[in-house]
Amino acid sequence: MVNWDSLPDNFHQMSPVNTFNDNVFTNSFAELPITSRNFGTEYGKILLPSNIYIAQSIECNLWWSSIANYIDGDKSVLFKVNGFIGKTMDRCYRVDTSVIASELITIISYDQHGFLIDSKDVTIHVVNKNAGTGTKNILMIGDSRTWQSISDIQGSDTYTGGGDNKTITTRVKNLCGYTEGAHFDFIGTQISQLDANVKNEGYSGWSWQGIVSNSSIFWNPNTNALDFKYYMNNVLGLTNQKPNYATIMLGINDLLLGYWDKKDKDIYTTIIKRIDDILGYSRTLINQFVSDFPDCKLLIVIESTTCEHQSAFGEWNQMVGYPNTSGYDCERALKEFRKRIIEDYDNGKYNSNVILSSAGVWADRTYGFPYVKEKVSKQSSVATELLFKNSIHPHDDGYNQIGDGIFSTIKYLESI
Repeated sequence: MVNWDSLPDNFHQMSPVNTFNDNVFTNSFAELPITSRNFGTEYGKILLPSNIYIAQSIECNLWWSSIANYIDGDKSVLFKVNGFIGKTMDRCYRVDTSVIASELITIISYDQHGFLIDSKDVTIHVVNKNAGTGTKNILMIGDSRTWQSISDIQGSDTYTGGGDNKTITTRVKNLCGYTEGAHFDFIGTQISQLDANVKNEGYSGWSWQGIVSNSSIFWNPNTNALDFKYYMNNVLGLTNQKPNYATIMLGINDLLLGYWDKKDKDIYTTIIKRIDDILGYSRTLINQFVSDFPDCKLLIVIESTTCEHQSAFGEWNQMVGYPNTSGYDCERALKEFRKRIIEDYDNGKYNSNVILSSAGVWADRTYGFPYVKEKVSKQSSVATELLFKNSIHPHDDGYNQIGDGIFSTIKYLESI
């Protein structure tokens, strides 16, 4: 019998009963380091939809810290993948996208004693990047990350990634231009500073709550209600046209943007109390959209993860006046929101034309956000470290990864 009172402070007890396989875990205890407490009892749980779509030759890495409640490098949790469509790396599972194929894989998480924590079956679909014919309208809806990048506002000494895409929307548009198949016209009232053809409906600070309010671009002032046909006909002037695809990536502002008292000591609990309301707003929008355009494919993009480094939260929170938020608390709130989004919308369960895209989990939480190399302190003459500068907005590389996921989901839908 383990004497728990004699264990060091950096250990805590988990349930002796395993809910996955009682034969394996009967009368066994798993001991996890205290770092796991940041994510509560679901530390190590895998949070992915049932299907992941990847366009052929597009790189896809399933980062452990993005797909699970997990802190990168924590050796108390180990990951294994049963499948032959990729290879397991230190920080991710890297999918082989060289050949068009579909394969069911099983992602498994263990604790450091080899005891099972969770497992998730996921079907990987590598699809034709040149799929589709004709011309299609695409409407991309979101916040600042959809509109245009603000990841490089910290100055020229900050690494903001390689390339010139700058936003998720620009990346999707560029990929559509690089490949054959269907031609896509991007529609919207917002115009990228980088490319006048990259139109969208992305707004800084936008949320699910804001998008269904009377200040929304989709609001009909004559009927005092959401009206996407009014938006197409009267706002865009695209009479009798419709979007063939619409993408929505929202939620981070609903969860993290000032909906708490700055003196609140338990921000995580305060945040997750809002999830039911946020899901209600999402259903309001989706119901109206599907009613107005029943044939349009509506992609609900799983919300992007935050930067894994606490320095990013310190820098960003100070700039925008947030409380000095724990990055762990924010990320676990986002993961709880993701879990609920998957429960509600996975596998077409809400509506056959409402598709869940995994794109938000494609971003690398460790290196996909802007950073700068600085001295560890003013007194240091040699030692330097990477300080991350933005907790929410990726740099170009991170934007590219999310855009790759959205593009891949669209190409899957074009291929079926």
